[in-house]
Amino acid sequence: MNFKKIITKRKIFLLSLLILILAFSLRIWNLNQAGQAWDENSLLTDYAWQYVRDAKNLDFGSDFWWKGTPDHPPLVRYLRGIASLPDINSWDSRGFPIYNYDLTYNRMLSVFLTSLTAVMVFLIGARYISLYAGFAAGMIFSMMPIPLGHSQIAMIEPLTLFFFTASMFTFFLFLEKPNKKRMILSGIALGFALLTRETHLMLLPMMLIILFLKNRSIKDKNIKSVFYKTLGTFGIAFLTFFCLWPMPFFHLQWEFNYFMNLRVSSAGRIPEVFFGQLMLTKFPYYFVYTIITTPLIILLLSLFGLKKIDKSKNWIWYSLILWLCFPFVMSFYPKKEHGIRYIIQICIPLALIAAMGFEMLVSKFVKKINYKILLLILLFLYQFIILLRITPYYIDYFNAVVGGTKNVYEKRLFHLGWWGQGIKEAFVYLDKNAPMGATVGIATSPNHILPPLPERNLVLYKDNETYDFVVVNFYNILREGFDDSKIRKNYKVVYSVIADGAHLVEVYKRK
Repeated sequence: MNFKKIITKRKIFLLSLLILILAFSLRIWNLNQAGQAWDENSLLTDYAWQYVRDAKNLDFGSDFWWKGTPDHPPLVRYLRGIASLPDINSWDSRGFPIYNYDLTYNRMLSVFLTSLTAVMVFLIGARYISLYAGFAAGMIFSMMPIPLGHSQIAMIEPLTLFFFTASMFTFFLFLEKPNKKRMILSGIALGFALLTRETHLMLLPMMLIILFLKNRSIKDKNIKSVFYKTLGTFGIAFLTFFCLWPMPFFHLQWEFNYFMNLRVSSAGRIPEVFFGQLMLTKFPYYFVYTIITTPLIILLLSLFGLKKIDKSKNWIWYSLILWLCFPFVMSFYPKKEHGIRYIIQICIPLALIAAMGFEMLVSKFVKKINYKILLLILLFLYQFIILLRITPYYIDYFNAVVGGTKNVYEKRLFHLGWWGQGIKEAFVYLDKNAPMGATVGIATSPNHILPPLPERNLVLYKDNETYDFVVVNFYNILREGFDDSKIRKNYKVVYSVIADGAHLVEVYKRK
């Protein structure tokens, strides 16, 4: 019996459990506080429920199965539809569900998947870097504000983080030992990743480049065999994809035309406030947002990690750089928006590379494990303070490069509250303080995600009308150009929803 292996496995299990508890705890404790996001409910009622309903009725003949949601494959809708069944409150006249405002069960799917993603980050780091770096990487990812914010929303990004990471991890395992079992596992994981988002097609060239990197680093006499087996994983991925969504293959022309209009045509471009100017976003958009929404010390640590990789000849480490950089091909798409949402998978290699840099620096100054753990605790405290200041509006985080979230708000540099963050908190205040029968003027964008406010009259704000209270969010002022000057003349602020110094929503009361 190999006791060293047993001890190592126990360590990995216990540390995996610790990362899981950390990631899960950070996501669950304030799960519903940020309120409903822009597309959460519409994704369910307009799309996900139709899949569930038709599948229950064994109705696979309608064009909805291939024409209903071609912007993304339907795996997200399958899982969201099933997970949201306990969130159904009642039914409308069309037979569609009306969901509870807090989509708790659906969001729990996001919590579980992203917590498991944190564990995978740890396992990748522990296997290919070191146990210490792996734990640091799992912790860093668990506490990065932007992916944490998306981890609490019932949208696509939690599935992107999980399935993209699972596909990369299983492919690494396959290249380690390219046997039949690992080839099948890698192919299935790739198939699920492709079913999550159509832009995950980038995984195919990424995997071929990684195969090249491995062969260049370690001359493999069986490279042709591994190459053919890699193509085999692609075939298994295609079969997995086809089994779960065969319909588009019988309507390829329609799907191709839709994809070209959506992703290549500039018709769908939406202006966004970028460095204080409302504009159609340009090429460096994703690079800039990565730099300004990642905690500064994590960015600096990643530079040290890149330096360590540059000195090595480790093909997996170079693969992490590829994983970090390749999603930026999305910069060539005309439609760039919502921060790093569409390239959120870069957070995994960024955490791993930062952890490598952290370990390199720690090893230069301390040797004893107790001191290494102490420095790890300091890194935890740094990230925890960031989360404490911005909670629960993690998606609105900006780092010191642009002066923090408060400076972004004061200088009106970038969007804040663009999915309706903070509106729920404002309504909680009104529910406690607005008298029954009070009239509330709504000047928010979006305004379709308003929480229930029983026995008060909610009406869209107009300048020539009088209200007991008025609710205005910063996004409506910044992006939509709403003029709040008249409100400030006749009403006083009685409550502000604040995220690290930025006022996301103001509640006004008539003077």
